[in-house]
Amino acid sequence: MIQLKNEPFVRLADGTFVHACDYSGDMENARSHTMAWKILKAHNEGTDMENLRLRFDMLVSPDDNYTSILQELCAVGERPLTIPWILTNCHNTLAATGGTINNDDHAYGLGCMKKLGGIFVPPYTAVIHQYMRECAAGGGKMILGSDSHTRYGCLGTMGIGEGGTEIARQALGSTYDIRRPPVIALHLTGTPVPGVGPMDVALSHWRGL
Repeated sequence: MIQLKNEPFVRLADGTFVHACDYSGDMENARSHTMAWKILKAHNEGTDMENLRLRFDMLVSPDDNYTSILQELCAVGERPLTIPWILTNCHNTLAATGGTINNDDHAYGLGCMKKLGGIFVPPYTAVIHQYMRECAAGGGKMILGSDSHTRYGCLGTMGIGEGGTEIARQALGSTYDIRRPPVIALHLTGTPVPGVGPMDVALSHWRGL
């Protein structure tokens, strides 16, 4: 059974949840001890925790969208990157399901990273998910990725997916300015069937399953 905890709940040390109205402790103090709060606070360059100005540890883009982002970035002037940016090649290759070879994309990505100072993962070396888990993710880090390639929560990394324009802004040194997002909890009891992973569990409520 999956229970969504998107109301003001507090998770106690013993793993149980109590409604905020029934919690006798200090809510702000309790919030400050969560992993999400600590990661957001460590990356916030703003003056408060309600209006965040986040600075990520790195950016990541796969080859089915990094070409257009790089073109957008270079259109405003080629400048050295202010943040590590990883480009991976796992779509436009024969090894990808439904993928195609596009050597022009790969050559363009490599050329840009040589000029701008980013990280380029050659074709057939690694798919984006595995490379990021092994070489980029880590406890307490924040990663901004184009497309949906941000699923590293099990490693203590907070990932956010964004569009190409925002990736370009971050590469130029802008902060990611948002109001503090709500944090939800999913309480799973029982055992998922084989093939069901954490992402499936997290999304199941919103799909109405």
